[in-house]
Amino acid sequence: MKLARSAGETVLIGCRGRSGSRAPKIAKLRGCNVVGIVGSEKAELVTNTLGANAAVITKPAGSPHAISQACPEGVDVYFDNVGAPR
Repeated sequence: MKLARSAGETVLIGCRGRSGSRAPKIAKLRGCNVVGIVGSEKAELVTNTLGANAAVITKPAGSPHAISQACPEGVDVYFDNVGAPR
């Protein structure tokens, strides 16, 4: 699994399930800026345990601008490990 091409890239990760909980660690090891997407109050888990630089909470009715605030320079890689309609 190749999450990023080079260090310093911003990787946006849906942090659900096994792959979603491992992907932030892999991206951090590659030197990436990691932003995790979580459904609720798991933001502290994503940043403290999984190593993400920031977390975006989507439920209930998260801010529509939350991703652009967490990634002001844009997103280089988006890792969607669910693939289901949201």
